[in-house]
Amino acid sequence: MSGETGATVLREKLARELLMASRKLIRRSATSRIKEAVKTISSFSATVGVAGVEFGLETTQGRADSGTIEIDLEEMAEDLPLALKEERSAFGLFIDEMQDLDPELLAALIAVQQQAGQREWPFYIIGADLPNLPAVLSEAWSYAERLFDYRRIGPLDESAARQALEEPAVKFGARFEPKAVEELALAAGGYPYFIQEYGKAIWDLAPATPFTQTDAVLAIEAGRSQLDSGFFPARWERATRSERNYLRAMAQDGEQDCSTRTVAERLNRATKAWGQPARASLPKASFTPRNMDWWPSPSPGWPRSFSSSTTRTNR
Repeated sequence: MSGETGATVLREKLARELLMASRKLIRRSATSRIKEAVKTISSFSATVGVAGVEFGLETTQGRADSGTIEIDLEEMAEDLPLALKEERSAFGLFIDEMQDLDPELLAALIAVQQQAGQREWPFYIIGADLPNLPAVLSEAWSYAERLFDYRRIGPLDESAARQALEEPAVKFGARFEPKAVEELALAAGGYPYFIQEYGKAIWDLAPATPFTQTDAVLAIEAGRSQLDSGFFPARWERATRSERNYLRAMAQDGEQDCSTRTVAERLNRATKAWGQPARASLPKASFTPRNMDWWPSPSPGWPRSFSSSTTRTNR
């Protein structure tokens, strides 16, 4: 969701999550400073339209209630983390799909994180996004990418993929024949979401345990059908015409590395004028043009794997 409505929804969601976490914190810790700090969160929430009284929390006057998102976040990030610091604890704000934050909220969070680092407040932002996250951060706030450490999350190796399939099965009294788990792990290519899809499919289709290689083959077909009907089309529809042309040109190299120059030559375009901008825009459509792997499905051109980044702040 974008625009003003999307920004309002995100702020209200943030406020509600903070209020729910505050209730849990109060039940765990009843110190007077913690209680006062939680009132600041309630005040912040009230300014974005979520009343803390709904959660049984009081507000405090003059803190985090100015209506200016950057000021209110900073005051909230000062009061509660310092109260938590006394208990050798910290404030962590976990944000999935960080690219969906509107620029104003993203810039405010980055500013608060910078203040926290300078003043040694135990306040940390941990975000997950696509590999273009550093660029998104720098667009929102100059040099913001320097405030964070980055951890790239890629495909699981074969051992981890097998473990992801086998361990849950054992917990529920089932198991895989060696060839069955090998088949699923290979088809998933180490991508966790595909492992989930194929794992679900084999549970739905297999008549009994242990799961056999035949069960695995049928599960892969079912899983690919599910991916082709939802996962891939959503990303393909999000791509522009030039991005789709770029992806089709990359697909000619299969699983081999593909250079921007090669793609530009195939499409009779100038590399500098067209190739780099088109390639750089793909992560925004949830495509990751690393050495783009391609999915061998009946629907041509669907990318087989996407990678993501996880970001956490420096101390």
